[in-house]
Amino acid sequence: MARPSLSLIIITKNNGRTLRRCLDSADFVDEKILIDNASTDDTRDIAKASGARVVTTTDFPGFSAQKQRALDLATTDWILALDADEWIPAPLKAALLEALDNPGPHAGFDMPRHSSFAGGCCVMGIGRATGWSGSADAARRVTGATRSMIGSGSRDPSAV
Repeated sequence: MARPSLSLIIITKNNGRTLRRCLDSADFVDEKILIDNASTDDTRDIAKASGARVVTTTDFPGFSAQKQRALDLATTDWILALDADEWIPAPLKAALLEALDNPGPHAGFDMPRHSSFAGGCCVMGIGRATGWSGSADAARRVTGATRSMIGSGSRDPSAV
């Protein structure tokens, strides 16, 4: 049985400095979609060189609405949403592919992440900072056909 198809979606604004690492780490996706908010650096060129479909917008309706624009363009079974300064290390790639091979009843998956600020690792809670440590929090980054994931404040109960 073939692996379900997977899109990568990213929203950007002048992310040329970090975008290449992000895109390179997602070398296993079937389609890359980038919604760019009129960057003035090399963001769009980097994305195009990686094979991404690039759509430029001049308005910015907010993070959730901008990500929804990207989500609406995806044509695959599953969607992976990353920020331009995030990347997928090899162990996470393996776990993601394994989960997609057998998603069970789940409509989406949360992924661990480390956030940094001023050289330190920051663990974020829902709506508030919970402290500084080396621990990871989790964020909804993968969704299936329900397309319920991105910044809406609500989560599908069948997601893990």
